[in-house]
Amino acid sequence: MISQVFELLADARKVGIGFAVAGLRQGLGRGRIRFSWRGKTWTIRGKDTDFQTMRQALRDGTFELGRPKIERQIAARYHELLEAGKTPVILDLGANVGSAAIWFADRFPRALIVAVEPHPGNCEMLARNLEHIPGAILVRSAAGSRPGFVELDEKWLHAGSWGIQTRRTNSGVPVTTIAELAGKVEHGSLFIVKMNIEGFEEDLFESNVEWLDEAEAVYIALHDDFILDSRPSRTFQAAFANRDFRLFSLENQVVYVRDRTSGEAKPC
Repeated sequence: MISQVFELLADARKVGIGFAVAGLRQGLGRGRIRFSWRGKTWTIRGKDTDFQTMRQALRDGTFELGRPKIERQIAARYHELLEAGKTPVILDLGANVGSAAIWFADRFPRALIVAVEPHPGNCEMLARNLEHIPGAILVRSAAGSRPGFVELDEKWLHAGSWGIQTRRTNSGVPVTTIAELAGKVEHGSLFIVKMNIEGFEEDLFESNVEWLDEAEAVYIALHDDFILDSRPSRTFQAAFANRDFRLFSLENQVVYVRDRTSGEAKPC
């Protein structure tokens, strides 16, 4: 009980009192709960994991690198693309209800978010939240190495809507490639790719990974620790092995950032 009080106090201090109230309400019922952040109203579901994903992104800074030099590099690339007349494209793969999209849109307001989510219930909430992000595109799809279809495996659904996995099948939810997703933005240039796709990263990195030569940063949630009958990280480790990226470890995810240091050995 004491720990919950401290959590709620942190919610109020870092995000706002409305967010803390949403935290109190989210465990009480299955209705829609709204809270304000940065002058906009966002929507989550009660009795689900939506509040936890928002807390991780907005309060705990799960996408913060904490390396000022590297963050300045990413910001410099963002402004470089804008000055060249291009639109920085951020792909949010496994967007859930939009917590990452909200965070990245706040950090890079002139980038265009393409949010990809295969689950219909998540997409309903995601659509509501993307209404407050100018130009954002919702794609109800899975992201993979080649076109096709997936079915949703909801065996982890008891843990909340953030645990839904996908697997290849002959029909169902379509699979869209990174090139197709990035191509949805006119005059776009791939800037950041964030993925939390519950092990399907193994498929995504199997082939057609040329997009890595354009992206500035790639955030990958790790799943080897609970998908024990395969090793989802195998393919992305191979894809990055001979490319010029620096690797950073955050809680439950890794971030690859293009190495622009030209051999300089200086602290981040």
